[in-house]
Amino acid sequence: ASVSAFCVCVRVCAREYMVADFSREGIDCKNHAHHTMPPADVPAPLAALLNWAREHGGHFSESLEVRVGSRGRGVFATAPIKHGDLLVRLPFSAAVRPTSGCERLKELCEGGECSSVLALALTVLHELHVASPRTAYFEDLAAAPPPGVPLLWPEEDVMRLAGSSLLPTKDGDSAAAKAAAAVAAAAATASFEEDVRPVMTAVGIEYLPPKVCTQTFFFWCAGLGNVTWIARPCVV
Repeated sequence: ASVSAFCVCVRVCAREYMVADFSREGIDCKNHAHHTMPPADVPAPLAALLNWAREHGGHFSESLEVRVGSRGRGVFATAPIKHGDLLVRLPFSAAVRPTSGCERLKELCEGGECSSVLALALTVLHELHVASPRTAYFEDLAAAPPPGVPLLWPEEDVMRLAGSSLLPTKDGDSAAAKAAAAVAAAAATASFEEDVRPVMTAVGIEYLPPKVCTQTFFFWCAGLGNVTWIARPCVV
């Protein structure tokens, strides 16, 4: 996923990861085989991503294996893991960062005209839909289904949120739920036009051509990083 930390390091630690609670000495994968799914071929984009990460200083333990099943991807232990073993590492230099590769976007951030979270979403938009060739991470991301952003759901799916914290209603009032969803969609559209599109225009058409500066593309890219960019309160 997109990373904006110093260096991602995952170590088996009982204090931080529940998986380490299997054993104070480590993890014995043989005793927990029921947690795994049947192995399947790793997609080529994912294999390329793992190779790319290693070439750029990343580390993925030989005791781990990525498997793909009906519920998506999962990382599984293929050998006992000792307490304190390094499992995954990604240097900051290999992370996806806001403004990386775009001086104009960097200037807008430094001038207070663009937030770092918005810059990250626009960077993802460029890397996914403009850059050619894509880097290994974005090639893998492009091969995955787009994220499920509620604002882009069909009405019948949105209505399933009625009564939840995302779409609060009283006594299952469907009319009120539809009205609330419409208000949320209108607020999101207004925020996109007023807060996002001006930044897209300021960045320039070479970095963000008009064909990719759409609300749908932006919502998808913002959803990939679970970015909350909307300045106004919004239900969904």
